[in-house]
Amino acid sequence: GGTANALAYALGSQNIDVCILNRSKARLDKFKDHYECFSWDDYKEHKFDLVVNSTSAGLKDDLLPAPKEILDGILKSAKFAFDVIYGKQTPFLKEAKSQNLACKDGADMLLYQAVLALNLFYNGSLDEKKIEISMREALSL
Repeated sequence: GGTANALAYALGSQNIDVCILNRSKARLDKFKDHYECFSWDDYKEHKFDLVVNSTSAGLKDDLLPAPKEILDGILKSAKFAFDVIYGKQTPFLKEAKSQNLACKDGADMLLYQAVLALNLFYNGSLDEKKIEISMREALSL
C-alpha cells in the first residue's frame, strides 16, 4: 500500500537496505526493481535491524502481519520494531516486545503527517517545531 511505498522510498533514499515481505508475489511487482522482495512462500531468512509492519493486521483483529514462524525468524535478529498502527498494542508489537526489541507505534508518524499538512496549508510559513510541540501537548504524546 501507500505506507509501504513511502517507507521503502524514505529508507532507500537514505541508503538503507530495504527488504519487503508480502503474502502475495503479485503485490511485490511494484517493488521488485528497487528492493529485495519475498512472499511468504519464498522467504529466505535474513538479519534485520528494523522491522516495520505497514499492514492493517492488528488494527481491528488479533492477527499478526505474517505467519508466526516467519515473523519469529525475522524478529530474532532485529533491534527495533515499528508498527504504523497507533493507539494500541498490536499483536506485532506484543510479539516484538516478547523478543526484547525496542518498539514504537505509529503515533509519531501520524503527528508528523499532521505537522507537515498544517504547514503546507499555510504555505510553509509556520514553525514546524512549535506545531509539533503544541500537537504533542494536545495529544498527550
